Amino acid sequence: MNVAKIPIFLLLVLCGSALCEETNDVTADSDSEEVEAAKRAPEVAKRPLDSVYGTHGMSGFAKRPLDSVYGTHGMSGFAKRPFDSISQGEGLSGFAKRPLDSVYGTHGLSGFAKRPLDSVYGTHGMSGFAKRPLDSVYGTHGMSGFAKRPLDSVYGTHGMSGFAKRPLDSVYGTHGMSGFAKRPLDSVYGTHGMSGFAKRPLDSVYGTHGMSGFAKRPLDSVYGTHGMSGFAKRPLDSVYGTHGMSGFAKRPLDSVYGTHGMSGFAKRPLDSVYGTHGMSGFAKRPLDSVYGTHGMSGFAKRPLDSVYGTHGMSGFAKRPLDSVYGTHGMSGFAKRPLDSVYGTHGMSGFAKRPLDSVYGTHGMSGFAKRSVDSDEEEAETQAEE
Repeated sequence: MNVAKIPIFLLLVLCGSALCEETNDVTADSDSEEVEAAKRAPEVAKRPLDSVYGTHGMSGFAKRPLDSVYGTHGMSGFAKRPFDSISQGEGLSGFAKRPLDSVYGTHGLSGFAKRPLDSVYGTHGMSGFAKRPLDSVYGTHGMSGFAKRPLDSVYGTHGMSGFAKRPLDSVYGTHGMSGFAKRPLDSVYGTHGMSGFAKRPLDSVYGTHGMSGFAKRPLDSVYGTHGMSGFAKRPLDSVYGTHGMSGFAKRPLDSVYGTHGMSGFAKRPLDSVYGTHGMSGFAKRPLDSVYGTHGMSGFAKRPLDSVYGTHGMSGFAKRPLDSVYGTHGMSGFAKRPLDSVYGTHGMSGFAKRPLDSVYGTHGMSGFAKRSVDSDEEEAETQAEE
């Protein structure tokens, strides 16, 4: 009878031993999780920041969207999902694969999404970019809306550009406008410099100081004082004008000069495009140099080497923008990092890789899937403490 109880006793001993080992494992796992959490504390969170507040420059990084981000001089929230509300006064940028519902700012705003931005407002520099058209984009000193479908309405006073594979329904501006599409532009209006380019003819192009002419062979030299345009499949060697010029070709334009409205478009980059009130250069390869004072946009699949402007600039490329400068609102966006981005009132650089150098005086943000160099240094400092 005692012999029969021995197996039962051994079974109880084994169960007790197993229970103790499991308890020890759970305790060890809990301790290791706490250690890992302590190590990850300095790092940028993968989940969204619920609220981030600051007065001179804040950045929140997360794979999920930031619910609310507030700041007075420069804030940016970046996520794969859209930001519900981003508000501040001197430089804001919201970036998401889905559209930004509302983005407001006074000195520099940029909203980027694969779906259109519902409403983007700003006074000194705005850019909205989407594969579908932007429903409404408003600005006073420099605006650009880009989409594969036409832009329904794009308004601006000093420099505007709308680009689409389908025609732009309505594009209005006073100092420099350009609408580009494979199908004709239905209506393009402007007072100092206009250009409409399409494989099919433009149904109606109106302007007071600049008209457009199209040809299959290049124009060797076109000169005028109030508005000239030469269009050809080969590049225009020299096109000069004072109030509105446009040169369009499949090869780059060597030199295009104008004072009130210019646009150069080519599959290869434009070597030099200059203007004072509204400029846009668009090419599949990068624009080497694009200069303007009131509204500029350069868009290419390769990076823009240099883009300069004072009131509103946007450079967008799949490769990083090498240098982007501006004083009131700038945004550079690329899949690779931006090498250098400078600005005084609100800047944002966005890339999947970190931004190498980002400079600004009132609000800066660098966002990437990898950490920004300064964040890494701060994290290391905190870890040492």
